[in-house]
Amino acid sequence: MGFIYEKVKEEDWELYNSISPRLKAGKHTRWVVDKERNIYFFWIGGETREYIEKYFFTWNGLNIYIYIEVRCGKEDVHICIKRISMPKVLSSNNDKINEIVDMIPEILQMIYRSKIIFEKIAVPSFRKGDN
Repeated sequence: MGFIYEKVKEEDWELYNSISPRLKAGKHTRWVVDKERNIYFFWIGGETREYIEKYFFTWNGLNIYIYIEVRCGKEDVHICIKRISMPKVLSSNNDKINEIVDMIPEILQMIYRSKIIFEKIAVPSFRKGDN
């Protein structure tokens, strides 16, 4: 099936609320989802002054936080992926790390819907715990 960028359907609000680290679903909530692979990716905050956006990416219960800097041009969007924070349980699984990192630009392209220039993609860091 692949990724779909859509509004979170009302019947999925409970699911969204169960995986979201801080926001609750509403009629304007959007996400990128691949239900077959149990992947959910959505915006959870940002710092307007610094142009930093924070996204939450969960895959089979593994929670990943992505911090990006966004600069909008006339015809394109410049994105710098400043930080990718993964659970320590992934630290020894290079194949899974690479798979996740490779998905991030594809997903962001769906969200921003403009020509994106990726200026930098951070090397993942790992936090304590399994999630």
